[in-house]
Amino acid sequence: MSNRLVNSEKLKVLELLRNDPQSEALLLEVAKWDMLRIGDKLGFPEYITRCTNLKTLCVWVHDFGVSIPETVFDLNTLQALLISAVDLTEIPREIRQLADLTTLYIQNGKITNISDFIGDLVNLKRLSFMKNRINLVSIELGKLKQLTYLSLSDNSLADFPLCICELYKLKHLVLTENKLNIIPSEIRKLTNLEGLFASHNEISVISPDIGSLTKLKFLDLRYNQVEVVPFEIGYLDALKQFWITKNPTKQPPQNVCSQGTQAIMRYLEDLRRSAAIETARLKINVLGETCAGKSSFVRSLAAGETRMTPMADRTHVIDQAAWQPEKGILIRINDFGGHDIYKLAHSIFMDKNSPVFLVFDINEINESNSNILLGTWINVVLSKSPKTKIILIGTQADRCNDTAIQVKSKEVSAYVEDLLVRRELSLKSQLEAVRQRMEEELPFQEAFKAKNAVISSSLSETPDIARSIKVVSSNSLSGFQAIQKLAVSMAREKAVILPESWFIVTDYVEREKVRKTEPYLKKSKLIIYLDSLENESIEKREAVKEVLPEILRYLHGSGEIIWFEQSPVLSEVIFHRHEIVAGLLKAVLRHDMEDLLVHSRPEFVHQFSKFGFALAREDILHRGIMTYKMLQCLWKPFNIGDIGANAVIELMKNFEMCYSVVVNKVEYLHIPWLLNETAPSSISNRWHHRIEDPDNQDQLTLELHFVDHPPIGFYEQEAVRLNKFIEHKTTRVDWKDGVFVEMDQNTRCLLQRKANHDNGDVITFALRGSHLRDLWKTFLEVHRDIRLLLIEEYPGAQCDMFSLCPHCVKEGVPDPTKFPAEVLRDPPSQDITSIPCRHSKTGSVPVYLVYPQNVYLGRRMTMLHKKALRSNRLQLVDDISDPSMEDIVTHLGSHAILTVREQEYVRQKPIRDEKVEALLDVLRGKSDDAFFEFCNGLDNCGLRHLTIALKNHA
Repeated sequence: MSNRLVNSEKLKVLELLRNDPQSEALLLEVAKWDMLRIGDKLGFPEYITRCTNLKTLCVWVHDFGVSIPETVFDLNTLQALLISAVDLTEIPREIRQLADLTTLYIQNGKITNISDFIGDLVNLKRLSFMKNRINLVSIELGKLKQLTYLSLSDNSLADFPLCICELYKLKHLVLTENKLNIIPSEIRKLTNLEGLFASHNEISVISPDIGSLTKLKFLDLRYNQVEVVPFEIGYLDALKQFWITKNPTKQPPQNVCSQGTQAIMRYLEDLRRSAAIETARLKINVLGETCAGKSSFVRSLAAGETRMTPMADRTHVIDQAAWQPEKGILIRINDFGGHDIYKLAHSIFMDKNSPVFLVFDINEINESNSNILLGTWINVVLSKSPKTKIILIGTQADRCNDTAIQVKSKEVSAYVEDLLVRRELSLKSQLEAVRQRMEEELPFQEAFKAKNAVISSSLSETPDIARSIKVVSSNSLSGFQAIQKLAVSMAREKAVILPESWFIVTDYVEREKVRKTEPYLKKSKLIIYLDSLENESIEKREAVKEVLPEILRYLHGSGEIIWFEQSPVLSEVIFHRHEIVAGLLKAVLRHDMEDLLVHSRPEFVHQFSKFGFALAREDILHRGIMTYKMLQCLWKPFNIGDIGANAVIELMKNFEMCYSVVVNKVEYLHIPWLLNETAPSSISNRWHHRIEDPDNQDQLTLELHFVDHPPIGFYEQEAVRLNKFIEHKTTRVDWKDGVFVEMDQNTRCLLQRKANHDNGDVITFALRGSHLRDLWKTFLEVHRDIRLLLIEEYPGAQCDMFSLCPHCVKEGVPDPTKFPAEVLRDPPSQDITSIPCRHSKTGSVPVYLVYPQNVYLGRRMTMLHKKALRSNRLQLVDDISDPSMEDIVTHLGSHAILTVREQEYVRQKPIRDEKVEALLDVLRGKSDDAFFEFCNGLDNCGLRHLTIALKNHA
């Protein structure tokens, strides 16, 4: 659209006409125009009426108090009128004069109702009242029989305007961000409807008559209150995209909804062919320090009777208990080991949708240890998933009198309240500091805006932590009745409706759990089992095989199995026995590994010589390195074979517990969590505190400052991920809190973790060498990787990232100037040549030291990817809806692809088509990362077909 609006030149002509109203040359030029955009500070030239051939007019009034002149409505040749006016409170009555209008957009105003005279514009085909305050729609709207597009998004509609259902030619209906609670049966009249967009409402009821919309291609119902999706939607053969995530859906289950349109349609088809059965399955994760009474609590809860745990039977990694309190409800309880080394395994078994029971010994807790027994664990959960529900449970109440329990309960509640207050104050303090620097440091406005948005988002998410605690005794069973009632209530909230045919698979898995004959199940064997069911029809067996991935995803999400389809190795193996996976991890991630590694043990004595075992033991305890031979010994009791072993290794790699290294053609697993050593003395000689050759070397440094401690596992994960950037280099040395890599003769890097009890812990990544261009390339890759790790795995972590001034580092300044790391992805104008630095003699340093110039920003978007965007432009414009557009822009902003300014530029476009075109124009000037993140954004919105189209052209 932008290339068709030469507004500045046209407005200059109108200004000239004002001074010379009789100029025939000017009048002749104005009379030829068919499109014009006016408004804002440019004003409304009085000679606009001279535009006698004008077909399209865009009117922008974003200054309060500025009105639209009546002369605009004298342009009776207009066919398209787009008005964006923040101060407009009603539809101008004069608009009736524009009888030839086919397109009318009145947006970003304060209009509260659509007046009767709207029915006079009988030629309208496209109509939008987006972003007003409309709560009432006149029935006269139903007279607009030519209408094919209608948008009432971002308004205040509580009732579905039934007059809309009289618009039988309507193809696209946009009702996002209102207060609607139902899609009525009258929707069946819109037989030509191709797109219905009603996300961000309060819809709880969808009429089954929606199944009559045989031409419907796009249906967006995200962010509503839908529990049951009518199976009639499964009859919509034309449906390309159906978005229903962010709803409390029971039919289909939420994990089916998250898999996209095809999975939902397969589920609905299966539901039509078989009976619907309601089932409630809940996974509860029990966390807490060692000896807190977790295992006794879990066993007593599941058994309904006293089950005390002997000291010798304490949990390593995880144990799982199954509890079926009543028919149709099954609760799986994961009991996690309390040692730090086991916390890395949480991500395999935990998910953000499962509640956490945080267990502590009520007798032991006091003011001095609350942070260890509660605070650390709360931060572990919040760093991974800020919205997870946390229930506090005090155990061993039989050893504490009622008065003491009341006192301790109040103290715990006060501690949690104080922790949340301190968290909020810390975020507000960070926010204030960022806003102050936004005012002071003009070169970094966009970087600080990005940081401001991240902190503001964290502030808006209040953690879901129960303020009152539950107190129990596993010995007397006091307090357990209330816990059981709570757990059953939460399970009922998770109830879903499944096709009866799905239970063929779930029953098979349950039987295999009980039999315990196999350490894991093969997907191929499961398919053979389905084929062998002679008492089931061929049609039913084939239908179950078709939806098998959805069934396995559901079972994984409900805690029944562990199954990942991301890689060929993992997708073939189904871990139905959690204790096997726990045991395999336990064998590798032991806090008492030193006691286990004794040569005389049967698993070692026949596989290693004494000398060979001593070397292998040294590698594990002092270098965190384990051979595959050692793994086979440790895993021998589980009888998992090569397929199972490869799957577990792949699982550990995927969850970044380890990485592979090859030495003399022998492959090893490097597991940073096993390291206990301090930095080797040789490191100080290979990495001096100050740069050894300041005339010929530079150092780029990234610091991560945490409000308290880094999330458990974050440092170890990044130590693993670092290997993909330096895996072909010559030397790597690891210790408990650091990694040193000699990348080549001139380049070295250091990743280090340091505790700072006064100001929070700090993780530093530094890269030192003589070729600044090469340093920037690796530095940017690592920075992006760290940022993505925080975003994807630890969204609740409170962390500030800074890039240290290389000039200060080179000069050995004790407190070097710190620049916001956001500037690495969002640099200021290219016109700037220097950046202020208080330690420099000149008061500034060259800009190329602080952030990368274009030449350093990584690979620019390839011609193939640019061509892919260009070749698919029309399809992208047609298929990306308004809601999807908003989600994609947000995704690109959160991944540092779009600057705040660029996001605003795209969002301010008046219509969807222009927004998509503007985004595509911006992306073409970005790095290759932008192409892939754009594809990820499309995938997240269920637009997989567009991703495939783009990648096929690339």
